[in-house]
Order: sequence, then structure tokens, then C-alpha cells
Amino acid sequence: MFDNRIGRSESLRNEVAGYIQNLIAKGKLKPGDRLPTERLMAEKFGVSRTVIRDAVKTLLASAF
Repeated sequence: MFDNRIGRSESLRNEVAGYIQNLIAKGKLKPGDRLPTERLMAEKFGVSRTVIRDAVKTLLASAF
């Protein structure tokens, strides 16, 4: 599921959040599904766990 590395840019948080949004739009993540651990997502995306945390916060903020 999380097999693409995210490119290096100013907005890693937004890139990761967008990738997760695409997974939701494609039906690969459904309501109630649990995300993989921060550590696993950070390794798969090639970013820090802080970036993963920020991406999830971005997604949560955009949901309201």
C-alpha cells in the first residue's frame, strides 16, 4: 500500500497527506481502517516520523 517514496520538497507534510488522501479516494483506505505505524510509514515514504505526524494533523484539520 505505502510503497512510493515521497520526493524531497518544502512541503513533505502536504505530499504525504495528499498521498493518503489518494488512497482514501481510491478505496484502499476506508473509514475505520487503521493507518500503519508512524515508523512504518516514515520508512516507506522515506521521511521522518515528524513529517508523518504533521501530515496526519493536516488531514484531521481538513476534515472539519
